[in-house]
Amino acid sequence: MISFPEMLPDELFYSCCSRYHNESGNETTSQTMKELFGNTGLKITCMFPSHLDNFVKRYNSKWGRISNHDILMNHTNYPLFRLFLGREQSEMILKMIGGNLKFRPHFILGIKNNLWEQELSFCSDCVKEDDLIYGFPYWHRLHQAPGVLFCPRHCKRLKKSCPKCSFKFEVKNNFLGIKRFCRCGHDFSRDMANQVASIHEYSAQKELLSISQDIAYIISGNFNTGHQWQQLYREYISKTNYCSLTGRLNQRALANDFISFFSKPTLKILECELSNINWIQHFFNSKQNVYHPIKHMLFIRFLFGSISNFYNDVREAA
Repeated sequence: MISFPEMLPDELFYSCCSRYHNESGNETTSQTMKELFGNTGLKITCMFPSHLDNFVKRYNSKWGRISNHDILMNHTNYPLFRLFLGREQSEMILKMIGGNLKFRPHFILGIKNNLWEQELSFCSDCVKEDDLIYGFPYWHRLHQAPGVLFCPRHCKRLKKSCPKCSFKFEVKNNFLGIKRFCRCGHDFSRDMANQVASIHEYSAQKELLSISQDIAYIISGNFNTGHQWQQLYREYISKTNYCSLTGRLNQRALANDFISFFSKPTLKILECELSNINWIQHFFNSKQNVYHPIKHMLFIRFLFGSISNFYNDVREAA
């Protein structure tokens, strides 16, 4: 049995497992799952690992020392979701990931179930850099984070398929790696000519890039969790014209200004439109305190300009 590969900076845990599978020469994914997790019947998950406790025990007995915390915080997008979870929800997610509860985290995280069978994304410049530094490209966790459509480092639109032959990197219960060259011969480190974007598309691209940078800021930092988000939002809104002297919130004005703040393509691409359901009002009216991180990110950007501005304001108020 070969050694488990060294986990590289911002490498997705799934990517590490895929590299192990490809380097091991195993003919089936079930054989690799047996070696890594001790169970041939497990399904491969891309966004979050399952039965991580089993992996850590086997890793520590064969290859060195690692912890669930190391993997989750450095090689998954758990930090993005963790920030907006309460303590009870966080503990439940950790039990699911560890393998102590039935693996259904999308019910808690506000994610559609079909996102677990997702298409992997890559940045052409990152492919080039990784190949030069490490001798091969790999899947970056940040590129797979919900809401990240641009590489925050290189400001380039992420790709989910080969620009030449349209081959898609779809995770279908297999270990899918990325190489420098596609099977059709296309070099993934090179960009194909793009069409000129319209004014509305250009505006949306700038917004989506800024949102990607906000998400990168969260994932790369170790921020305090357990914020009472509804309370923080209410405290800020109470100082604005959206709130009357009696404390009554003008939800219609708030929603209209939110819609005007972002371009329509941005809200549509991120599936955060307010046309059918005004999800913003749930931040104030609902006792439920778990919402998809993208909705928090958009609302924070609307109120504070960026996630970094928000944390600066929170620190100053503390």
